Amino acid sequence: MLEAEAIRPNFNRSIFIDFDEAKITSDAGFLQMREVDYRFNITQSGCHHLIDERSASHQKHTFEQMIRQRVYQIAAGDEDCNDADYFRIDPAMGRRALRNGLHRSGRKDICKMHEKIGFKHVF
Repeated sequence: MLEAEAIRPNFNRSIFIDFDEAKITSDAGFLQMREVDYRFNITQSGCHHLIDERSASHQKHTFEQMIRQRVYQIAAGDEDCNDADYFRIDPAMGRRALRNGLHRSGRKDICKMHEKIGFKHVF
C-alpha cells in the first residue's frame, strides 16, 4: 500500500514582535497563509483562470493583488466584501501579508471586482 508524503513547506519561521498599539492585529494567521500561498503559487495560479475585465486606465492595483486580498478576506470570514476597508489598513493584511506596500484595495474596488467575476470565468 502506498503512503502519501506530507507536505513540509520550508519558510522563514522567525517572528518579530512589536508592541506598538497602532500595529496590533488579531489576524496574524495571514502571515502563515501568505507563506503557503507564495510557496505553492495558489492565488497566482488561480488568477490565470480568471479574466480581468477592468479598464486599464482605471487600475490602481494589479488583478493578482486584488484576488489575493479577496481570498485572504474570505479565509478571515469576510464573505461579502464589507470589511475590505478594515483589511486595507490592517498591518497583518498589509505589507507583510500581501507584499505590495501600503496600497491595498478598498471596499468599492473589491466589490466591483467580485461582482464581475463569476463561475462563467472559471469554467
